[in-house]
Amino acid sequence: MTEVRICKHMNEDHQLSLFMIVKSTLGRKERNSVKISHCKMTAIDLKEAKITFAACKGETCTKREVVVKFDPPMNSFADMRLVSFCAHFFTVATTRVDSHN
Repeated sequence: MTEVRICKHMNEDHQLSLFMIVKSTLGRKERNSVKISHCKMTAIDLKEAKITFAACKGETCTKREVVVKFDPPMNSFADMRLVSFCAHFFTVATTRVDSHN
């Protein structure tokens, strides 16, 4: 199944991209106060991707999920490489990152 293959590939080879995407979804205050780790793409379709992650503040960690909507939706999974490339570089350009965990 294409969806499973994409999630596996993203989780194994593109942790920094997942981290950056998660980080970009947080507000400025939270981005500066929460440590993000264990990012994992859990689902993807033509309209959105779901990424789970651990958000830690001090010793307290919670498992969270973000849903990233594709706007416009992809026409097919053949669009995935371009969409993920653009998402990664957009988040790099617009998000300050102090560390990658």
